[in-house]
Amino acid sequence: MVMKEKPTLRKKKEAFLETLRTHFKKQQLALHKVFPKKRMEMLDYVIYNLVATGIQAIHSKTLMQKFDVSQSTVSRFVKSLKETPFMIVARYIKEDTTGAHPDSYVFILKSHTNFDQICEEIFFDHDTTDIQTHQQEEMTSPVTSPDKSRKC
Repeated sequence: MVMKEKPTLRKKKEAFLETLRTHFKKQQLALHKVFPKKRMEMLDYVIYNLVATGIQAIHSKTLMQKFDVSQSTVSRFVKSLKETPFMIVARYIKEDTTGAHPDSYVFILKSHTNFDQICEEIFFDHDTTDIQTHQQEEMTSPVTSPDKSRKC
């Protein structure tokens, strides 16, 4: 009896990064050009958590401190992720105890096995057409169409 080995998180992360490489190659872009050094480090961190749970919520300040980058680098990183068809990227704005609204982002991996459940819990709905449409309207550069087969 042959036991099928479950892929480790590292293998899942590497497989997803390969999917990204292929996606950008088809667009005649290189992954390391879209995600230069510091942004690639952030991508590695976010993807590792995403392949495990399907969702990652993180403050922009946390990314800034963890990777020693500016707010504009975090913004460019988030914009680059938004431009891929593999995840939903949303801003999470919640007033903290000081009355400030710290920038937080929520990343949801469309290919994760719990995608529908995550969308149900986060958006209280399985239809994210409005979210995906709003996401496209916010972007200033051309983007690929979101994967229509995976909608919340």
